[in-house]
Amino acid sequence: MSGRDPPNQATPQTAEEPRVVTVVPVNLALVRSESDLHRDGYSNSVPPTDDGTVDGAIIEETPRVDDSPQVDLDGSQIVQMLCNSDNGFSLLLDRIKEGVHSCKDAVAFLRKRAAIEEEYAKSMSRLTQGFLSQKLEGKSGTYGDSWRKFVSLHERVADVRRQYGASVGAVADELSALQRNTERSRKEFKDAGLRRWKAVHDSEAALDKAKTRYESCSEEWERALLNREQSQSEVGSGSAGFPLVGGSARRQNAAGMGKGVNLFMHSSANPAKLQKVEDDARARAASANEVYKQQLQTTNSLRSEYLQKQLPDYISSLKEINDVCDKSLQQHLIKYTRETEIALMQEATTLSPLEPSTPAIGLAACIESIDNYHDFAEFFKKSFQQNQNPKIEYEYSPYAMSPQATLLAHPRPSFGVDLNDIHDHDAAGVPLVVTRCIEFVERVGLRTNGIYRLSGVSSQIQRLRGLLDKDVEHVNFEEYAESVHTVTSVLKLYFRELPDTLFPRIMSQEFLNAARIEDTRARLIRTHELVNLLPDRNYATLQALMSHLWNVHLLDSENRMGAQNLAIIWGPTLLDCAAGVSPSASDATPGSPPALDSLQLQSRVVETILVNFNRIFETETTE
Repeated sequence: MSGRDPPNQATPQTAEEPRVVTVVPVNLALVRSESDLHRDGYSNSVPPTDDGTVDGAIIEETPRVDDSPQVDLDGSQIVQMLCNSDNGFSLLLDRIKEGVHSCKDAVAFLRKRAAIEEEYAKSMSRLTQGFLSQKLEGKSGTYGDSWRKFVSLHERVADVRRQYGASVGAVADELSALQRNTERSRKEFKDAGLRRWKAVHDSEAALDKAKTRYESCSEEWERALLNREQSQSEVGSGSAGFPLVGGSARRQNAAGMGKGVNLFMHSSANPAKLQKVEDDARARAASANEVYKQQLQTTNSLRSEYLQKQLPDYISSLKEINDVCDKSLQQHLIKYTRETEIALMQEATTLSPLEPSTPAIGLAACIESIDNYHDFAEFFKKSFQQNQNPKIEYEYSPYAMSPQATLLAHPRPSFGVDLNDIHDHDAAGVPLVVTRCIEFVERVGLRTNGIYRLSGVSSQIQRLRGLLDKDVEHVNFEEYAESVHTVTSVLKLYFRELPDTLFPRIMSQEFLNAARIEDTRARLIRTHELVNLLPDRNYATLQALMSHLWNVHLLDSENRMGAQNLAIIWGPTLLDCAAGVSPSASDATPGSPPALDSLQLQSRVVETILVNFNRIFETETTE
């Protein structure tokens, strides 16, 4: 070998004999090669997977020292032992997973227990309420009092169970939150640890490639040196076909013969060409050497940071998560036991108080307080008192006829009866005929085209009138859902058959004079004054009718019945103008507006009241 060595070439390592290791394959598809296990004295610890296996193999040194944790070790010592263990990270993940499953089991149990207690409390409460609400048909006296106390005690037991179920449910909710938080923290640290280990693993794979590249380039450079040296020797000694004997040649003879390189063949290449080949191989070996050393430094740095800082931090955090989970689970189970003890004690003291002197009474005391002799004596005493004065004469008891027969025997007609004499009316004094007709029309016929302008069939009108005149309360209006005009015609017929019109005849001339006022505001004020002077029954009936016609007017875009159309129809029905004849044209003063006829005056009265319904009757209805 010449003295032209590559710069910063790594010298052969004469390290101590490699340790004897035992490789236990866990997942055969992921078992690492032997070179991975012995590379440059690296540690054989491998990050675990979620199921407790190792991505590769579990490495155990021989002999193996028993370093299982002792119960008297403190937290820092346990963390150190887990860091030194091959699968400490995996053990902690498995331990935390066991804690999460334990929390899940506890949550499921507690929630089912809470549901059982809640259902028990509801059933007990329904039972006691049913017996307390029903009429006591059994014995009275001391037994009846004791029985009610006896049942009431069970109601108090239901309250205790209901509170206990709520407490158990609250403990289950807290445990569920603990389980979710623990599971989320475990996943976060597991993912972070695997990411860190993957970075180390990728760096080790890159180191393998760099080392293989470096060894390949070094072998090529070594062969180039030997070929050049052999060529120079052959030229000087005139011999050919005998290789140089040396360590490199022996290594080639032992390990490099299968690579397709024949070191014994005669070389008659140009010395300059051989020198160039040797220089190129030397440059490649030097470059590969630099890459190998840099990758070695990077890998060692990553491994050192992972094993000395990151892995201990992850293990410490996981240890803390495990401790919190274990302690919190135990505390919540202790809380459950205490709630159970309190509930059992409350139920026991409810059924049997500890202090006999307290006002509370238990089940046994309830039953013991029954005095059968006293109850028996009271029963017979009450019976004798009731039978001491037997009846001597019988009293007259009239026959009670059915409502239908009563109406037939004693009819109460509605049509043609004065408002003050009608019997069937509502609380405000409005005739029931008017109320029922208005309710039906507003429910099914407000949007009917031409309502109150079109008339129904005469036969149906007379039939409905007869039914209303016999029994206004039980008439089935639904039969007339398809013929609303029949109902509206009956309503108009009712007002036409009144002995005195809704606007009394004695006041009709005043209403007509008010209608003659041309000033709108003055006409409204005068009309309002006259409406307030109406008798109570007339006023209430007028208000109910105008409220209904106001609702019809609001939908004039659909039913084509605005305030003016309604006033033309209802004016002659509600106001009799026999005493209010319109002035002739000869009586009109020069320059005054033309006189209005009776029909126009009647319509104007109704239209004025209808348009100003909210003001006259002081309602809160708005358009």
